[in-house]
Amino acid sequence: KLRSHLNEVMLDQLPILVEMQRYLEHLSMMDPPAPARELILEQVPEIREKILTDNKGKWKKIAKKQSQTCFNPSTADVQAQAKRWADTYNFDVLEGLLTDPPKCAVCGAEATKRCSRCQNEWYCRRECQVSHWKKHKTACDLIVETNESVKAKG
Repeated sequence: KLRSHLNEVMLDQLPILVEMQRYLEHLSMMDPPAPARELILEQVPEIREKILTDNKGKWKKIAKKQSQTCFNPSTADVQAQAKRWADTYNFDVLEGLLTDPPKCAVCGAEATKRCSRCQNEWYCRRECQVSHWKKHKTACDLIVETNESVKAKG
């Protein structure tokens, strides 16, 4: 529609329109993208009213329950949640999901043995484990110490 209004006289008077004409010609050669379906959100006051009427007179009870469970959980609730999180990040389960076999920490070969203390490092043979022990000892001690303190508290 705009291109029909851009004549030679107008382009001579306003040279900036030459760029616009070039851009419009470029657009005319392109295929226009398909129109996106727009998301239409509609507020439905009936839902709010239904929630309010269904829970009329129960708001103090709901607030008390939320206060206990969300804002002031008991020690047992906190421990149960911590256990669920720990089970979520159970490395034995996650290792089963990995497709690549574990690699030796020293030589990179396929490993079949773990450190007997921390169960964290993988080795292909005893010689690799012995040669790596000086480097691994501090991390191993820390992991074992942390695991023991967690077990003592739990």
